Amino acid sequence: MRPESRQVDLTRGPLLKAPMALAGPAILQSLLANFYGLNDFFFVGRLGVGAMTAALSAGFALSIINNALVKSVAIGATTMMAQQTGRRDREAVRRTFVQAILGAIAVGLVLAVVGWVLVDVLVATANVSEEVHRYARQYFLVLLLGNPFFAVLRVVEGTYRARGNATVPLGLEAVALATNTALTAILVLGLFGVPSFGVAGAAAATAASLVGPAVFGAWRVCGGDVGFRVSWADLRVPEPRRIAAMLRIGIFGAMSSVIYGVIFLLLNRLAGEIGPAAQGGLGVGLRGIEWAAFAISEGFFVACVTHVGQNLGAGKARRAVRGTWALVGLSALIVQGVSMAFFLFPEQLAALVAPDPDTVAYGARYLWIMSFGMWGVAIEMTLFGALVGAGRTGLAMALGLLANGLRIPFAAWILFGATGWAQGTLWAFTGLWEAPARVGGFDAIALAICLSAVFKAGLFSLAMWRIDWAAEAERAGGSSPG
Repeated sequence: MRPESRQVDLTRGPLLKAPMALAGPAILQSLLANFYGLNDFFFVGRLGVGAMTAALSAGFALSIINNALVKSVAIGATTMMAQQTGRRDREAVRRTFVQAILGAIAVGLVLAVVGWVLVDVLVATANVSEEVHRYARQYFLVLLLGNPFFAVLRVVEGTYRARGNATVPLGLEAVALATNTALTAILVLGLFGVPSFGVAGAAAATAASLVGPAVFGAWRVCGGDVGFRVSWADLRVPEPRRIAAMLRIGIFGAMSSVIYGVIFLLLNRLAGEIGPAAQGGLGVGLRGIEWAAFAISEGFFVACVTHVGQNLGAGKARRAVRGTWALVGLSALIVQGVSMAFFLFPEQLAALVAPDPDTVAYGARYLWIMSFGMWGVAIEMTLFGALVGAGRTGLAMALGLLANGLRIPFAAWILFGATGWAQGTLWAFTGLWEAPARVGGFDAIALAICLSAVFKAGLFSLAMWRIDWAAEAERAGGSSPG
C-alpha cells in the first residue's frame, strides 16, 4: 500500500467525514496519553503516602509547562506541514519535517538543563510542604530526562496528522502506554525484586516509555511512510530561518499551555491553604479523571488543526470555517454527555484513583462542579485548533491569558472573601506577604476553573466570527475563497 493511500485529504468530500477520520484515532490517542497521569496516581497511591500524591499534583503543573515548551517546534511544524499539504507541496513538507526534528531536540535539551537548574524555585511556587517539595523535586528532575524523545515523538505525530494520518500516532501512543504501565508498576511498587523508587520511579517510567516510539516513528517517516524520504545527510544541515518560522507559530501555541500550567500551579498554591488533601484532590480530579472528557476535546482539536490548515492551504476558506463549526457542535455534545458521569458518580470515579478518603472527597467535589462546564472546554479546545491551523497562535495565547488569568482573582475572592481577595491574588501571583485568613473552601478552586472554561468558550467563539478567513487562506497560500 502506498503511503498516500493511508492519508486523509480534508479539502474534499463530505464536510465531517474526513475530519472525524482524524478525530477518532486522535481521541483514542489522547485517552491513552492521559493514562500516564492515571498510572502515576494509581500506583503511587497504592504506597499510601499522602505527600507523594500531593507531589504528583505539583509535578503535573510543572510537566504541563515543560511539555508545552518542548512541543513549541512541533506545533509550528504541524501548522506549516498541514498548509503545505493543502498546497500539494511535498518537498516543503519534507524540509519542514527535517528542521522540526533538529529544532525540537535542541529546544528539549535546553529546557532540560534550565529545569535542572531552577527546579527548587519552580517547585517552591506550588506552596507545598517540605516533604511534598522533596518528592515533587524528584519527580520533575527525572521527568526532564525524557525531553529529547518527547520532542521527537511530538514532531513525528504532528507530521502524520498534517498529512492526514492519525492512525500511526495512535499506535505509537499505545506502545508507549503499555511500556509505561509495566514500568510504573515495577518501579513504583518494587516488583520482581526491583526496589520501589516512589514518585521518581513513576517519572522514570514515563521518560523511558518515550524512547522506543520516538525512534521508531522517526525511522518510519524518514523511510518514506508519509510520502517522502529523509537521509542522514539531511539531518546534518540545519536551516535556522525555517526553524525560526516554526517557533514564531509554535511558541504562542506553547505559551497558551504554559499559561494554563502556571495558573494550575497557582491554583495548587491556593489549595495548599486548605491542605495537602485538597492539593491531591485537585490533581485526582483534573489529571486522574477529567482527562476522559478532555481527551475528546483534544481529539477534535487535532482534527481542527489539520482541517483548517489543509483547507486554508488549498484556498478553501469557507470549507475551513463550516467544518470548524460542525466540529465545535459535535465536540460539545459528546464531551458534555461523557461528563454526566462526573455529575452522577463523582465519589466512585475519584476513588478509582486515590485511596485516601479526604483526597477522594475533594476530587469528587471538583468533578461534580466541572460536570456543569465541560461543554465550554470542548468548544474552546476545538476553536483553539482552528486558530492553530490558521497560524493565529498569538491570538489564541492572548485569549487564553485573559481567561485563565481571571481564575486566580475569582478563586481568591471566594477563598479569602471580599476583604482579602486582593491580597490573596497578589500573594498567589507573587508569593509576597502572607495569604489572608481563609473564609471559603475548595469550591473556590473548582468554580474558578469551571466558569472560566465557559468564559473561554465565548471568547474563542467571538474571535472565530471576527477573523477574515479569506485573507487567512490567501496568506496560507491559496487563491480561491473555497
